Amino acid sequence: MLVTFLSQEVFAHLWVFARLGTALMLMIGIGDSYVSPRIRLTFALLLSFVIRPVVDIPVYPDSPVMIVMVMAKEVLIGLFFGMIARLIVGIMDVAGSMIGAQIGLGSAMLFNPAMIQQTGVITVFMTVVAVTAVMVTDLHHLGLIALVDSYHLFNMKAPLMMGDMTYALLKLADQTMVIGLQLAAPLVVMGLIFNLGVGILARLMPQIQIFFISVPLQIGFGFLALMMASAVIIRVFLGGYEDIYQGAGNF
Repeated sequence: MLVTFLSQEVFAHLWVFARLGTALMLMIGIGDSYVSPRIRLTFALLLSFVIRPVVDIPVYPDSPVMIVMVMAKEVLIGLFFGMIARLIVGIMDVAGSMIGAQIGLGSAMLFNPAMIQQTGVITVFMTVVAVTAVMVTDLHHLGLIALVDSYHLFNMKAPLMMGDMTYALLKLADQTMVIGLQLAAPLVVMGLIFNLGVGILARLMPQIQIFFISVPLQIGFGFLALMMASAVIIRVFLGGYEDIYQGAGNF
């Protein structure tokens, strides 16, 4: 009896940890590259001990093959929730790329710890500010709550809904592009007006070296417009972040 009980408890904790560990490796803030993998795994292990009593106890599989299949299913579910978090961060990647191109800094590159690759300097700035805003406003709790609720929706007996999960990710990718364009819209409008004015000036006075005059003005006006719109951009991003997680059940 003791051996059976211990086997059941060890499997139950590993079942919870497989999903949490995979999701937290990609979660906003926690899953960024500047956080040590050991810290992420330790946090996931401690969180699995906290969540384990509030989820339904899974039935211990009869064979090692079933155990591997169950764990693979949990890893896929955790990867699904981690991809949701990564796509939400992608909102700032889309907006930052558009803004950087409009203000003349599209070629200025820095390493982005959230995207784990080199991106535009404006994208890095907006991503870091967005992650900081999410952590300060405690909106990252929505991702953790979604993970806990997922154990009722994706239990061990229910089949893996690959079609619904794929549709949810595609729908979220569409929302990412829309919200990113909305965030960049003020700077895009400014860029269009500025470039239109520069083009007219170049036609009226072709002898002027318009490039050397326009680039400093474009960068200066771009920073000024970004400073004025940054508060609204972060507010819209946080609203979109909250709407995505609260509407996840409608996917």
